Amino acid sequence: MTFTKSQAKTLLTKDELALFDSASGPRLKKLTVVELKDLVARSRSVRDKSRGQETRQRRASQAGVGYRQTDDNARSEQKSQLLQEIHGVFTQQLAAVQAGEIPAVPGTKAKVIARPKRQVINRVQRAVVRDKIAKVQEELLVEQRMSRKRNTASVAAAKKATDKKAATKKTREKAEAKRTGGGPRSEKQPALPAKSSKAPVRHPNSEGLSRTQAAANRTLGAKASKTRVNVGGATRIKSHVASANRRKQSRRDSR
Repeated sequence: MTFTKSQAKTLLTKDELALFDSASGPRLKKLTVVELKDLVARSRSVRDKSRGQETRQRRASQAGVGYRQTDDNARSEQKSQLLQEIHGVFTQQLAAVQAGEIPAVPGTKAKVIARPKRQVINRVQRAVVRDKIAKVQEELLVEQRMSRKRNTASVAAAKKATDKKAATKKTREKAEAKRTGGGPRSEKQPALPAKSSKAPVRHPNSEGLSRTQAAANRTLGAKASKTRVNVGGATRIKSHVASANRRKQSRRDSR
């Protein structure tokens, strides 16, 4: 490479300088194929990033001075050139190893576990997983039971509230029926007879009314009184007392 270690320190970051060290002679010969492939990919990524940064800086400098020739981004150009050389070293080394020109460095193989030990390890792992699954299933079962109890309690509370509301409504209807005279509340009450502005004229039997006419007058008065009692909301007991008083008054008037 055309750059020295001191020059690389002034241009590269810590991670990029590690790539420069790996591309040197002694370390390069100790790299395996897998390591070379990884370094080729890493150096390519760093090189492309530096190229993009160098291009943006050059265009910004050209736009600032108004012409194409400028030395403001010379340091970025040197960094891009150095990274290109590092990538080229890794690429050439990997190609030579794959072509058989350079003997490949044997890599370390993964440690193989004997079959009996592997079976024991697998059984232990499966037992741990089974315990975790059983614990999760138990938690889910407990949650389902609690949810079922909450649903049952809410349904029972709603039914109790509905029954209480129906009983209250029934009691209210009974009280209303008793107050209005025994009929349902929705029945249409009989209309009151029209009131006359003139005071009622009493005709005792002594002035010429017959018994039939007096009885008819008493019947009409009783009907009107009953209608007023029903509409006004008085109880039946009071209604009977009022009728008895009227009958006593009629008997006194007929003497």
